[in-house]
Amino acid sequence: MGSSQAATGDSRATGRGGCLALAALAAERTPLRLSLGDDGGSAVLGHREQIREDVEVWELRTRAVTVGD
Repeated sequence: MGSSQAATGDSRATGRGGCLALAALAAERTPLRLSLGDDGGSAVLGHREQIREDVEVWELRTRAVTVGD
C-alpha cells in the first residue's frame, strides 16, 4: 500500500490488499513475500538486484570454499 493510501485510510486499497493476500494464500505456490503497490514492488526488486550484485562479486571466492568434505 502506498504511503498516501496508508495516511488516508483508503478502504478500497485495504480491500484490494486483503483480496491479494487471500489469493496468494490460495495459490499453488504461495509467495514467501508479498509486496503491495508500486513502492513495495520496487523495494523488493531493488533488494533482489542488490543481492544479485553481492553474489556476483563474491561468487568465485564462495564457490572455492568446500564445507564438510
